[in-house]
Amino acid sequence: MEKIEPVSVICSFDSGGHIVPLRIRIEDAEQIRHTYAIKSYKQPSFYLERHEGYLGRPYQTQNILEFVCKIAVFEQEKIIKLRYFVPDMEWKIVYSS
Repeated sequence: MEKIEPVSVICSFDSGGHIVPLRIRIEDAEQIRHTYAIKSYKQPSFYLERHEGYLGRPYQTQNILEFVCKIAVFEQEKIIKLRYFVPDMEWKIVYSS
């Protein structure tokens, strides 16, 4: 099961117009903000989100870019997933359980 939460992301754009995530800021349970630099990332893929369509038939939308990124947390490398919801211009982090 995935848990998805909003996250603050600082990003840039390369000369080709592609998004380059640079840093994320996460707030923990005690409302303390932690900032992590993104060390590397894979070019984003389209995340297919399923919705119920007309007469219960599922349809898919391709309006979400998914980035798989590496960050350093206490000198250890962690892999995280960030999703950019294009129509909403909103970033979210995915926690897998």
